[in-house]
Amino acid sequence: MNQYHNYIFLSEINDQLSISIKKIKKVSIIYYIDDFQLFNENNCKLIRNFCKRINAPFYIVNSINNAVKYKANGIYIEANNKRILLKKYNKLKKTFLDLLENWGDFGNYNSDRNQMKEEWKQEGGLL
Repeated sequence: MNQYHNYIFLSEINDQLSISIKKIKKVSIIYYIDDFQLFNENNCKLIRNFCKRINAPFYIVNSINNAVKYKANGIYIEANNKRILLKKYNKLKKTFLDLLENWGDFGNYNSDRNQMKEEWKQEGGLL
């Protein structure tokens, strides 16, 4: 299994960086932008194309939409980024609460179904 142990955070790439990165084995590159920086499409495309050339995984920080748009290998979510985590948590919480709300109906259906199976077994002489 080919695991990557070196992670490099880049917001832009130049010739000197690319030469240095090529020397590192098992590297993953993460396109990183600070909160005060704007997302730069050209830099993102350059880094993605560089990753393709050196066969390295490419990740984008904190942006699911951009990761899909630029065909990244994944997303890197910072620990201090609560909004992405909270959205997923709230969605899971809602799904779980909906499941609990309908659990009673499912339980009744399941017990009725078990009762029908027992009746069929009795009719068939299996009990």
